[in-house]
Amino acid sequence: MAYLEEIYQIKNKVIDLILESQPIIDAIDNQTVDTNKELIGKNIYRDLYIPDTQDEAKTYICVTAYVNKVQDKLIKTVDLNFYIFTHQSIMNFNDTYTRVDCIQSKIDKIINGNYDFGIDATGLKGSRQFRPNAKFGGVELSYTIPNLNQDRCGGFDKY
Repeated sequence: MAYLEEIYQIKNKVIDLILESQPIIDAIDNQTVDTNKELIGKNIYRDLYIPDTQDEAKTYICVTAYVNKVQDKLIKTVDLNFYIFTHQSIMNFNDTYTRVDCIQSKIDKIINGNYDFGIDATGLKGSRQFRPNAKFGGVELSYTIPNLNQDRCGGFDKY
């Protein structure tokens, strides 16, 4: 893959994997949707979405991807970030961990070490606290994905 097409393809593939994970869907806990796909644009976003003055107790997963480093004509590094945050009133998920901790752990099991996104395994870069406003808190989860930078074979679509 080359020429930044992988950005939207990675995000779409990741969102599909999230929608297939029932433990993540259960942790999001949106009772107003009939299908998991309906969570897109309500709780799951393909960009960083931060609610303005929303007081509704919701959980969000935002997925971003961008080129962080161009090594040379052949290799670049794509950063895949998740912003997982929830309203403080529903942060506690059970007696053991928070809603954000649960989702973060489940996403890491899906993404960390996965070879389906680039030319090598996806690697965990870090997990940092993320607080978009006073009523929401969570984490930013970051991964690196080594990927092709340029089509050096005269066109991947030819194969």
